[in-house]
Amino acid sequence: LDVYGEHEYPLPAMSLPPPGAPLDGLLGYEAVELFADRARQHQPDFTLDETTAGAVMEICRRMGGLPLALELAAAGTRRMGVVELAGALREASGQDWHALLHTTARDLPPRQRTLFDAVAWSYSLLSPDEQTVLRRLGVFAGHFDAAAAAALAPEPAAIGSILARLVDHNLVAPESRRPERWRLLEMIREFAVAQMGAAELQGARLAHARHFALRQSDWQSDWLDRAYLDQIEDDLDNFRAALRYAIAAGSAALAHQLGAAMGRFWERRGLIQE
Repeated sequence: LDVYGEHEYPLPAMSLPPPGAPLDGLLGYEAVELFADRARQHQPDFTLDETTAGAVMEICRRMGGLPLALELAAAGTRRMGVVELAGALREASGQDWHALLHTTARDLPPRQRTLFDAVAWSYSLLSPDEQTVLRRLGVFAGHFDAAAAAALAPEPAAIGSILARLVDHNLVAPESRRPERWRLLEMIREFAVAQMGAAELQGARLAHARHFALRQSDWQSDWLDRAYLDQIEDDLDNFRAALRYAIAAGSAALAHQLGAAMGRFWERRGLIQE
């Protein structure tokens, strides 16, 4: 509210199980516990067993451990089983989720009845420049730094203040142990990508690829430096995404620029197969 005497208490997302977590310990994670409890409200015979565990973990991770998202996902079990729900969410990635994640509860405000509306309500509170930056941040794979975000922004010099406001709106999150890097929850990233038209999406992906193609120029001299290689590994998912885009777009020069230098990194880190 930005009023005198106001205190902020950051509420973290619910704890999530890591990939491959054993079945007997799943209910020790807050996100799984909440989802299972709410799923039983809609499917009284629901049980967390070997058949459903994988789908439940996938749903919880896709919902980012957010309570509202988990509640709405659990409401989907009124219409389908959790395995079917996980598959439907996978297929709807980056699309409008109205048909999948909603509740029929009449005592909730409209913006809390569907996950898409909840994110769209927050998005509507942003300024046009903030909306543009958020949309384009959707092309990042994993976390990113300010320099990478600036490469996609309409006004690169303002990226610091825009990222701070997006964090205030809980649409972008700083890395817990890396405050100089940021990330989008998967559902926010999918929403952001869905808001772009074809031309803007292509432009954002091209700017992303060009940025990472230029960033590897130091590899020619520093590729034997372990500390430098560690920094490159921070953005490895983004380098890979940039290379995939360049190949898919048929940009041979850009793909060669990325691939030729990445070969040094792959060799040094034992990723010869890649």
